[in-house]
Amino acid sequence: YSAAAKLKRKSYHLAIELLDRYLSCFEDLDKRQFQLVGSLCLLLASKHEDNLLNLWDLKYLMPTPQMEARAKALEYDICIVGEY
Repeated sequence: YSAAAKLKRKSYHLAIELLDRYLSCFEDLDKRQFQLVGSLCLLLASKHEDNLLNLWDLKYLMPTPQMEARAKALEYDICIVGEY
């Protein structure tokens, strides 16, 4: 994805930190949930550092409206766990 290639290194480090914090609280994730959580961590890190990505950039991960709603709820959970 072209916007992800333009992110600052600090954004990637922040995304990993958010993912680590989230996984320390919620360990039981299937592959699809893990991919979504990881992508949302990158999205949040981008919002904090670069502001290059938005939720629409992750639409390919959310083929159904239920996944989109889940993504919004997860974004909130990640913010709470990550203390942002």
